[in-house]
Amino acid sequence: MRDSSPVEDSKCPSALSKAGRWACGVSALWLAAGFTLSPMAHGQGLIQDAQGWVYVNDEGKPILRPFIYDNGPDYFEEGLARFVSKGKMGFHDQALNIQIPARYDFAFPFVHGIAKVGMDCEFIPDGEHRSVNCKQWETISNPLSGRRTLLAK
Repeated sequence: MRDSSPVEDSKCPSALSKAGRWACGVSALWLAAGFTLSPMAHGQGLIQDAQGWVYVNDEGKPILRPFIYDNGPDYFEEGLARFVSKGKMGFHDQALNIQIPARYDFAFPFVHGIAKVGMDCEFIPDGEHRSVNCKQWETISNPLSGRRTLLAK
């Protein structure tokens, strides 16, 4: 008996596991529907839907939406990347575990174990980019670094 995948006649290698064939078939379906899917990592994939980029689990269910930087998902710095939820920013690790909940209007990436985060922010268009002006800034510690910093305003 043959394992069924979303696309029976896809070009998915038969040597892939059942989950791998499923992900490969889903990739073909997403591409046929006009969506983009990145390779699966840690059991998740990255697709682009009508609302933008979103990480999904191996069943295609949304997990979280990355902050978009340089026309794609945010880069990982010191093991964390930024994500957006309900208009706020937080940080997640590579397994998509939320390490810092989305509670900031804006956040810079971590550098040397600290990140500058802002509240009550205004975004100012500047050509294809935007600058940010926040009324309140704080410094937070990277929970993965084991280093603690005092919150500074």
